[in-house]
Amino acid sequence: MFGFRDCGFADDRCRNTFWRLGLLGLLAVAPGCSGCGRSPAPGTFSLEHLEVKYESSGVEDPETGVQLDRLTTPLTFVDQNGVAWKAPAGMLTDGASIPDWALSITGRPNTSNVFRAAIVHDAYCQASSKASDQLYSRPWKATHQMFYDGCIACGAAPSRAVMWWAAVRLGGPRWAEDGRLLESNLSDVAFTALDLIREIIAGGQDAVSPAEIDSQIHGWEQMAATVHEHESDADSSLEEDNFEAAENSIAKAMEMLESARGRDSKSEPVLAALEGYVQTRYAKRLQAKKKYKEARAVLDKAEGSFQRAQQVKRTKDPSVLRGLGTVEFVRADLDQIQGNKAAGLRKLEKAEALMNDALRTAPKYQPARQDLRGVTTLREKMKEGGP
Repeated sequence: MFGFRDCGFADDRCRNTFWRLGLLGLLAVAPGCSGCGRSPAPGTFSLEHLEVKYESSGVEDPETGVQLDRLTTPLTFVDQNGVAWKAPAGMLTDGASIPDWALSITGRPNTSNVFRAAIVHDAYCQASSKASDQLYSRPWKATHQMFYDGCIACGAAPSRAVMWWAAVRLGGPRWAEDGRLLESNLSDVAFTALDLIREIIAGGQDAVSPAEIDSQIHGWEQMAATVHEHESDADSSLEEDNFEAAENSIAKAMEMLESARGRDSKSEPVLAALEGYVQTRYAKRLQAKKKYKEARAVLDKAEGSFQRAQQVKRTKDPSVLRGLGTVEFVRADLDQIQGNKAAGLRKLEKAEALMNDALRTAPKYQPARQDLRGVTTLREKMKEGGP
């Protein structure tokens, strides 16, 4: 994949044209894009050469299967604090930083408004980039902020850029100082959270900044972290067969979510979906301990939580649909354990329908796709008459 990439500004002095030139693409960049009549950008792109060149690498990203391009000349973004972010020659890029599952909310970005920002962003957080000196070398939040600033410098509208940034903030990679990749506390409800952020941005009379959205997301993450600590306590108690202590820990998690509702009612979809996933995981652990009656009771609560999240949103939410599908999957597994395979197969049909509904809403939503494979495996096991 190759071509000139439009810098996104209307001024002819800053406009470049997308050309197809055999195996080689040229990206001309106007440093700072001066002369456009716009307010100063929060940073500028600069070049060590007149133009940025990239070419097809013949290499696929091992995780996504997307064909990667190879940058053949370096590109640098200097942010408003004077910090240089470098995309070195030879690095590989997929040219897009928005998580695939988020595109049904954010829309597919015009490459002219994100391409250069995405290249530099890839250098610091995409493992397949081969940019070893840059990869995970800066804090993950600062790296994603650079992506937003780069989009603005390329001419993206702030309302669009903040949505693209929010998708990366929620679903993009994050890492510790030593380069270890970290899991988001909101991974199960990322779609729900991003859709709620879209509503917040759309409902604002003034432009919403990344700092404001980051504060909201950080609040959800802090709450989820504490809820997960209570889950961990419940796990430890179950390992010791102390079911009363486990129940108390889960009750504390539910109380924390209920308290959060009182402080921030607008976050109900995120809170209810998070509650549903906590309850579903706890039901699975009770199942493993052969507490089948108790597990079914908790699954009923989880279903109610997911339904509440769906009712508040009034739109199909892949995170919620997947959660409802997971409830049916665990119920099916309980049925087959207890010898009622016919009922289990019916519940698997419900689970499959819910997962497919999630994928129709967000075709690239990998958690639902992975769960579908689990449905297939359990169905085969049940039909073969396995234990």
